[in-house]
Amino acid sequence: MLLIDDALLFRVVAQTAGAELHEAAGGGQLLTTGSWYYRLARAVRQSEWTGALSSAVALLHNAERSPFRALPHRIGLLDFRTVVPTMAARNVGRQLNLLAEEALGAALLLDAESCLLSPTHQ
Repeated sequence: MLLIDDALLFRVVAQTAGAELHEAAGGGQLLTTGSWYYRLARAVRQSEWTGALSSAVALLHNAERSPFRALPHRIGLLDFRTVVPTMAARNVGRQLNLLAEEALGAALLLDAESCLLSPTHQ
């Protein structure tokens, strides 16, 4: 199971990700968090922003943006009802932001490998 961030989610939906991610998606082994999906959906809706995602979306033609309007079924998504108990039970002595807590909770819950795009690779 692979847990991907918003930047890799963009690449999978845009079909520019590597073969490993496309194979994982095709095999039902790829998922993302609600927060990362929201960040991508927001970038598609508000392309005037200058963040990494909205800048990537801005390069797409309108017709190329349509696959981003709904999460493809081949990509799994855990809802908060499932993840929050794991998030709340985790106690390592420091508080993380919601984005990090959800990613960690999802990874722990599913025993998933987290795949994050490094800022230097965007």
